[in-house]
Amino acid sequence: MAHPYAWRDKEQGFDLVLVGQNETAGTTAPVSNAILVPVNSSVNGVKDLNGLRIGVSSPRGQGYAALKELLQRAGTSVDSVQLVEAPFSAHADLLRSGQVDADVALDPYTTQIIKAGYGRPVSWYMIETISDQPVGSWWALRPWAQQHQKEIAAFNAAVKESMAYLNADPARAKQLVSEYAGLDMELVKDMPDYIEGLKTFHAEVMPLLKHGDLVAA
Repeated sequence: MAHPYAWRDKEQGFDLVLVGQNETAGTTAPVSNAILVPVNSSVNGVKDLNGLRIGVSSPRGQGYAALKELLQRAGTSVDSVQLVEAPFSAHADLLRSGQVDADVALDPYTTQIIKAGYGRPVSWYMIETISDQPVGSWWALRPWAQQHQKEIAAFNAAVKESMAYLNADPARAKQLVSEYAGLDMELVKDMPDYIEGLKTFHAEVMPLLKHGDLVAA
């Protein structure tokens, strides 16, 4: 799951422990997460979003905290924009039809919107807030984890092996992604490569605490 949700669950009393983490947001654009605007928009940066309608998948979590942090760094705030909450699958139509002025997207929707000519990126917001921040992890209840150390080790070994297999042949990896996810290969081939890595969570926690998405114990 996205680990900020796990941290929130821990705040609510669930005794969760991290059992695996392998993906980061990356360091160099293009990457999965982007703020997009219509191709003919006058918006050229985050500071220009003030007063506009922005499509988001959820007003909470890691991506939302990154958006709030980026807006604040640009001298504005999330209170100065109008958030339009909708599932990622609806974002292309929202942007194309003018129902939003900007969109917070992730792949495959980022690449889909750009390839279709509906939008262009004005910010790779996740790497602009915290470069290479972790974006994917696995969690388990502590009692289960304590009793299943061998299974957890085997799971992580399998993940590491599969990552090595995919990275050994990027073309094969994209074909497998296309087949597994049911995505058009013409879309997948233009998506940024999957970014693996094991990173500390400390830097990522700070914006979540700062903007109230987590509460310090």
